[in-house]
Amino acid sequence: MVARADDEKPIVLVTRVTAHANVLMRQNTKISSDYIGVAREQLREVFGCPVMILQGAAGNLKPAGVDKVEGGSLDDLHRVADAFVRAAKQLRFEPVDVEDIRMTSIHTSFVSDVPSQEESEKRAARTQHGEADGWLASCDELRQRGVRVQSVPAEIHFFKLNEGCICGVAEEIFCELALAVWDRTENPLLFLNGYTNGCTGYLPTRDEWFKGGYEVYDSNFVYHKYHGHVMPYRAETADLLVERVLEGWEQMGHCRGSG
Repeated sequence: MVARADDEKPIVLVTRVTAHANVLMRQNTKISSDYIGVAREQLREVFGCPVMILQGAAGNLKPAGVDKVEGGSLDDLHRVADAFVRAAKQLRFEPVDVEDIRMTSIHTSFVSDVPSQEESEKRAARTQHGEADGWLASCDELRQRGVRVQSVPAEIHFFKLNEGCICGVAEEIFCELALAVWDRTENPLLFLNGYTNGCTGYLPTRDEWFKGGYEVYDSNFVYHKYHGHVMPYRAETADLLVERVLEGWEQMGHCRGSG
């Protein structure tokens, strides 16, 4: 909660939830801001101020009780929103002065390999998604131009407030990456989030990368034209991101934990 210094009147409530923001999926034709919009309106009435909800590191998490492919109904939407509101109502705040407020960012790049013709045809034959023709054409076009590796610029953003920090990247990062940052810094107030200033695809852990599946491979058939790479980032990318976040945190005057 951010409040005015003179009378402690709330200015904004910033909350964070680690779950995909969409209960309603594409088969639902109603216009909706989904459960986050519903929860935000309810919380505004409770706390008497605007509410911001961060989606967190939710690349591999859906709201409980909602099918991860087919989605849910409007009843599910309100059920999830109500659960979020009930949890937020339990928050208690102890006002403290703002002594350290900073914003910064660091730059890096994430790399993926363009598949050979044989590999791309094998992957297209295995997919159950109907977007393989366009993906194959994109792979072929890259090979014809001599592109064997795609490098996508990435910016990691930091907003520091006293001992806490909201950190964000433009990927659908798996929740384990945020947990790794907590573990390495031993700071539960350092929040690593995805979906920050855009999205360039799923970013799974190294273990999940080797399992394959929708997030690693099949999603690229649909979204490669928007994300700027036809294959997943290399397996070590998740570890690279965690290290870069730790570097950025150290540059702000903090040290890693011993883990």
